[in-house]
Amino acid sequence: MIDNSYIERRNTYWRMLRAAWADYQANDLGPYGEPNFSSFNYFMQRRYGLKVNMTGGNIDSSYQIVDDKKHSLFILKYGDR
Repeated sequence: MIDNSYIERRNTYWRMLRAAWADYQANDLGPYGEPNFSSFNYFMQRRYGLKVNMTGGNIDSSYQIVDDKKHSLFILKYGDR
């Protein structure tokens, strides 16, 4: 049986991450002025307290919360759209 709540949480995470990626591209492209996953990860840690895990140079579905207060801002800004 498929766990629909897991699928919903996963889809919500990816939707929120896409919104944060668009914000990153529009406002904070890092030191070289071009979007890349490494500087996006730094952006997410610095601004939203979320360390996005990567596998083979691509973002995967796991993450670590490194700052609870900043992560709360991430949830408030990008959640429930």
